[in-house]
Amino acid sequence: MGVWSSIRLSDLSSWNDGGGQVEIDGLLQPAGTPSVHLAVVHVNAPVFGPGQPAFWRAQLAAVHQHLAGDPRPLLVAGDFNATWDLQPFQDILHLG
Repeated sequence: MGVWSSIRLSDLSSWNDGGGQVEIDGLLQPAGTPSVHLAVVHVNAPVFGPGQPAFWRAQLAAVHQHLAGDPRPLLVAGDFNATWDLQPFQDILHLG
């Protein structure tokens, strides 16, 4: 995973979502405006092998917990391997 931006990035760090995926946090610093916290997420797909849906749900729960504690304003980008109608993704969306 990577982050490319024409806007200055700083304070990049990574964390493990418990499923072996490394997620990225940082700050976007647009000129003349306050910094925006950035979270980049990519969880595994829920369709491969036994136990995968439960594994995917656990990853999304870890992402939810992490994002709930992130400062605002917050921009989240990535691949959740989910559609808008799935409850674990809705839970993340409702964080604001």
